[in-house]
Amino acid sequence: MQDQGGGAGTRRPWATWVAAGACVAIFFGIHASGDAESWEGLRRWGYIPGGEVWAGGWWALVTSAFVHLEIWHVAFNVYWLWILGRILEQQAGHARWLLLCLSAAFVSSTAQLAWSDDTGLGFSGVAYAFLGFMWAGRRRWVAFATVVNRDTIGLFVAWLFLCVVLSFTGAWNVGNAAHVAGLAYGLAAGAAAVRSGRRPAAAAGVGAMLLVAVGVLLYAPWSATWTSMRAYDLHEREDYAAAEGHYLRALDLGVDPAWAWGNLCRLYQATGEKGKYDNALARLRTIDPGEAREVEGGG
Repeated sequence: MQDQGGGAGTRRPWATWVAAGACVAIFFGIHASGDAESWEGLRRWGYIPGGEVWAGGWWALVTSAFVHLEIWHVAFNVYWLWILGRILEQQAGHARWLLLCLSAAFVSSTAQLAWSDDTGLGFSGVAYAFLGFMWAGRRRWVAFATVVNRDTIGLFVAWLFLCVVLSFTGAWNVGNAAHVAGLAYGLAAGAAAVRSGRRPAAAAGVGAMLLVAVGVLLYAPWSATWTSMRAYDLHEREDYAAAEGHYLRALDLGVDPAWAWGNLCRLYQATGEKGKYDNALARLRTIDPGEAREVEGGG
């Protein structure tokens, strides 16, 4: 079961160098240009709002992993990228490293999008995937054990639980879904790479997580952002009955009520449902009188 890699330890970890350099360059680029203060600025560096991801900006699920806004964040993630990624790349190869990095970024960012309506930002989801892969893959690549030992595993697990606690107490907003999904994906991918009887089940797990991630991008009715976008799209296509249901569902999920009731007013104008229009307009007047006047004026 052991694989020494036939000189694998002498490989130059160029992909790790490039990834670490990209994280650092993007961090300094954002702050040098003042782009940290706006979505328009962050978009230039690969981080966009969740709604734009659902609208087709799937590329940001990967690029957002390289975006950091705080110095401690980029330092912490680049440190573990180097510690874990270098050994992983040298032992398992450049192609496997790249495939794991990109797919883990996709899975972890999509998990965070599903949980919070935002991809989150930073490399920690991928770092957890690297840890999981190396943890499960130590039977094949024994050199993994030099860095993925009891202390490293304990540190990552403790950090995972601490972040969950801090998030639920409101002390700090952390991408916990990305951490958990990255770790689970890495463990499954690592187990699938080990030649054992559990390999088929692990490979099926990897495939299932990828399919779920794609599914989230296509259908996320628990999300206020996705539901409101779907409502507006149906409205534009004049599927008024379906659009009405999605607007009402979006209201239940906490979308901006002025936006939803304003669009419902316009929908009822289009369908000629005067009673519903009057009720929606009355609700809108109590929330946003200016928006109500705009609707009445034909805006």
